[in-house]
Amino acid sequence: MGRQGQGGLLSLSCVLYVLATVTGVQITSLSVPAVVMSGDRAKLTCAFRLAQGDRLYSLTWWKDGTMFYKYLSASPTPVTTYEAPGIAVDVSASSLEQVVLSRVDHRASGIPALDANLTVVDPPSRGPVITGRKESYRIGDLLLLNCTAGHSFPATSLAWAINGEKASHETVVQYPGHTDSQGCTASWSGLQMVLRHAHFRKGVLSLTCTASIAHVYRKSTQVVVADPSYRPPYLPPLEGASTGGGSSVHQRAATTTTATTASAATCEAVTAGSRDGWTLEAVEYVVFGDGAGAPSSQLTVWGVTEGTASQTQDTTEEGKPTTAGPSTAWGDGGGDPGNPLVTPIVAQGA
Repeated sequence: MGRQGQGGLLSLSCVLYVLATVTGVQITSLSVPAVVMSGDRAKLTCAFRLAQGDRLYSLTWWKDGTMFYKYLSASPTPVTTYEAPGIAVDVSASSLEQVVLSRVDHRASGIPALDANLTVVDPPSRGPVITGRKESYRIGDLLLLNCTAGHSFPATSLAWAINGEKASHETVVQYPGHTDSQGCTASWSGLQMVLRHAHFRKGVLSLTCTASIAHVYRKSTQVVVADPSYRPPYLPPLEGASTGGGSSVHQRAATTTTATTASAATCEAVTAGSRDGWTLEAVEYVVFGDGAGAPSSQLTVWGVTEGTASQTQDTTEEGKPTTAGPSTAWGDGGGDPGNPLVTPIVAQGA
């Protein structure tokens, strides 16, 4: 007969009855999948050995003391199924050697006989979700984040990673989950750390929360925190007006200068950004010359506008204030204004 599992777990048992002439029957193995997803199929097998001269009368499967499957060898219709929580038998695929469950839910989980374990996973309906991130941070600020996953069975495990590496035990706070009336548990984990320069990789701190259940469910979510004081290294000076290589920022600066003058140009301080998907943080100044070292009569200063005219002001070497020129944008050298990111501020040379 079936036996009641401990700790709320359910038990499965395979029981055989034999018309014995000598000794009887021996169950040699009980094969049950270790973990299946809720709603999936599961195949249970019960292997046995009969003594010489014996013949099988019946084979039954039980859960928590309730029979849900019986195979009666002498019957014209040998398979009979019975209702049991969390179990639906696929009669057409079941036989003496195996029982196929067409769909299972977490109520079918348990500890069968012969130490064969079956865990049915009911995955979380949402998550993981990271909350608590502020709009901006400074070095020395306390970062407090929470990661939550929806109700699941068994409870979802949550793990934090900082820049792709497992978070230290000191930074992680595990909170008790909430279990609903169906026995499913919502999981909750926290991350707390004081922000240091060492946490950032090229000005970016990546934080990932991964939710997992055994080997059948795994999902991650990520947030990124930027260091407001970070400035990327300068790009090397542009040589001429060639756009055959370099970054997209490099190329855009070159095509813009080509549209402005045919002489050589040097981009002295480009920090970051591009036309597609990025915002140009700062292009401090672009000096145009005649290609032979002689300065031009203009000094063009480029400021960040993020779609609007720049209000940046600068001075020439003589200390003359610059004056804002007409609004322009990145171009392709042929008159296409491209994406309106920056506005030139033109200073009249001596």
